[in-house]
Amino acid sequence: MMIRIKNINALFLALAPILAVYTLSNGILLYFFIIVLLVLLNFFGGNLFYAIKVKRYEVQWYFSVLIIGLLGFLLNKNEFYFNALLYFNNFIALTLFFFALIICTANFNVEVLRKTLLFLGVAAAIICVFQRIQLLLTGSFYKDFFLPGLEVKRDLETFTKTRVSAFFTEPAHLSIYLLPIFYIALIEKKRLISIILGLGILFSGSTTGLLLVSLLIILYLVKNSKTKIYILVSILCVFSIYLGILSLFPDVMNDNIEKLNSIDFDGVRLFGPLKYLNLYDGSQLCFGIGLNQLSDFLHSNGLYVENEWGVEKNANYANAIIYMLLCYGVFGLYFFARYFLRTISSNKSDSGFVVYALGIFLSDQILFNMNLLYVLMFLVVSNQIIKKSESV
Repeated sequence: MMIRIKNINALFLALAPILAVYTLSNGILLYFFIIVLLVLLNFFGGNLFYAIKVKRYEVQWYFSVLIIGLLGFLLNKNEFYFNALLYFNNFIALTLFFFALIICTANFNVEVLRKTLLFLGVAAAIICVFQRIQLLLTGSFYKDFFLPGLEVKRDLETFTKTRVSAFFTEPAHLSIYLLPIFYIALIEKKRLISIILGLGILFSGSTTGLLLVSLLIILYLVKNSKTKIYILVSILCVFSIYLGILSLFPDVMNDNIEKLNSIDFDGVRLFGPLKYLNLYDGSQLCFGIGLNQLSDFLHSNGLYVENEWGVEKNANYANAIIYMLLCYGVFGLYFFARYFLRTISSNKSDSGFVVYALGIFLSDQILFNMNLLYVLMFLVVSNQIIKKSESV
């Protein structure tokens, strides 16, 4: 029974970001339902209390976020902008997220996790490359690589013409999924798989993916090469591959290069949303305004965030670090940083996974959802993954 639970927990860790795109017929997110089943399964299998005992940092972080969120609710519940129903919905989602993080990383089969990640990663990368080639040749691409019989949260017709992303709904989400698998393939010296995964990330058009692939390759070379000449030659080879892709498939790289050339440090993904802190009172600076309440908070202050075409867009976006500050205040950001540093230290997390996690935190809003679970998983179980990969 325990072996089966370990396998199921490992499968969920590998599948969590993929399952997150689906809803059931009654509107409930599919992964909510699965996490409830996981909690019950681990409880009856005798793993639940063990997980809570050994995952003390995760438990402490959960109660920190819970208390700060409750204080934010009590201090803001009478404000015009505050949506109490949204607060309770987010509270349920947050609780389920922590249950999944605590239970699954406490007891899982690392070999099942590793093999599943490599299989799904290669499949996603091949589909992405296929979509990109199809787009280059025909001007459009086949979008529906999703599980039949399940409803996707996002209407496939709203996909833009160039956003290839395999069985994810965003290129960024595809890159988040593939990047650590790419690093595992590097460690295991699986060169063909590394190339397939790297091309999948580059062909997705994700700027974050482009930057982090480069950083992970350089980091791997520095850690595993004995001579500076070898490192230099390898970096030049990687750079030559980038130039080759740029020459043969200019549309693949042009968008990324334009984004890199126009990075605005006051933009939405970096430091731009910090300007909203001028609207906060003392208690809001300390405890935030609540998770996903930013749009209504700005409306209450007469601000409407618009895109370049003058159409209002959802303001509930910033990178994960800044969004933690906006939603949970200075205390929330402190406990987020505290958990991150303690996790790295206690698990002796591999530097490649640390670079990956920081890169995602600085570029995407992944707070308390399955993408955050996926990113943190590689920090929490870093040693187990590295040991297994090195022994292959």
